[in-house]
Amino acid sequence: MKGTYANETVSLKKLSDRSIEATFKRDGKVESVDEITVSPDGKKMTTVADNKRLGRVSTFVDEKQ
Repeated sequence: MKGTYANETVSLKKLSDRSIEATFKRDGKVESVDEITVSPDGKKMTTVADNKRLGRVSTFVDEKQ
């Protein structure tokens, strides 16, 4: 499949009832660590993505319509 990496993995860890941590690795090296949290009412999901390769932290907020 074009655009995928054969040696890319993701592991998930539950942080709380509404939060998980996703660690993305490529060739055994950590690429990104994301913390994903859903609001108590379930209408908003916030992702804080820490891109280790680029040294950049980004925050994304998704809202249910």
